[in-house]
Amino acid sequence: MKNLNRFLVISVAMSSMIACGTQESNSSKYRKNLELSKQISLLTKKNDELTKALAKSKGKVSLKDLAANSSSEALKESILGMEGYEDMVVTVPVAEHREKVGNSEDALVVVLPESDDKDVKELDAIDANGNEVKIPVGKIPSTPVITIGRDESLPKEKVDAVVVVEEVKTPVVTETPKEVGLKLESFRFTDTHEPWFKGSPEMYVIISYMDKSGKGVTKTVELEGADKKNTTYNMEQILHLWDDNKYQFVDMAFMEHDSNMDFTGISEVVLSASAKVTSLLYPTAAPAVTIVSDILSAAMKAIPNKYFVDNDDYVDTINLVEKDQNSDRTGVKGEVTATFVSYDILLNK
Repeated sequence: MKNLNRFLVISVAMSSMIACGTQESNSSKYRKNLELSKQISLLTKKNDELTKALAKSKGKVSLKDLAANSSSEALKESILGMEGYEDMVVTVPVAEHREKVGNSEDALVVVLPESDDKDVKELDAIDANGNEVKIPVGKIPSTPVITIGRDESLPKEKVDAVVVVEEVKTPVVTETPKEVGLKLESFRFTDTHEPWFKGSPEMYVIISYMDKSGKGVTKTVELEGADKKNTTYNMEQILHLWDDNKYQFVDMAFMEHDSNMDFTGISEVVLSASAKVTSLLYPTAAPAVTIVSDILSAAMKAIPNKYFVDNDDYVDTINLVEKDQNSDRTGVKGEVTATFVSYDILLNK
């Protein structure tokens, strides 16, 4: 394998690991992080296949595969000594850095602390000679960064939420034809709430409404490909079918995945929360507009705090999106703008 004339910055993301067995001191974990960083750095300098894999779009190489296939005993020892290495990957988090890595340009180094992303102000970096430097997180470095961290495409935990829905007595309204849908034509974010060292964000929307039996309901829809702020995305995506509703409104909360939880668990948690507060918020005489405009915010407030601490990040809310109304809307925080249109879905005969 050819030697690569460059220094590589390696980032070890340990924030999402679950401690098990004998508790290690912070200094012991830090030393292990540094050792693994050095071993991976040596490997990438002489391994063309690894370099090419990392240069691919969202390319990643698992530590488990590296340990199984590497001829370096020192590398194997470093990987096997890492807690949770089975779910860890080597990757390039910044898209603009991947071409530089593929071209063998010099790069920079990082070891991430075990803390909430929001608390991280600077990263402890090392160079190929083992020298430590500090890198502020507020700006993406021009030098390429290679990271070692948990594979965020894997679910971290399944959230078990008991769904108990309280029925709400409300007036009967005319049914909406099932073929009428709410389409998200386009949208943009001013902030995705994902730090650069965590890679591309994964956005989704929680939709909240009342069904025809008077029960509080939420559902989640993934917003594939939305990974850059201040970029307009032409989604052309059906978010909701109005036949499910008692009233002609829905509320939406835009979120960014950070928790690695089983995706279905997010729906269960929010649904459970909305159900618990339904009977308290909506007396029998409450107007339909009040019911729909309040349910999502009430549900969000009822979710346990742990689901919003370095887990899924709340981005913005758009309230009272109406049926049969084509509209351009801005979220309550001003971080999301979206265009909604009514869409007739033709059914096969």
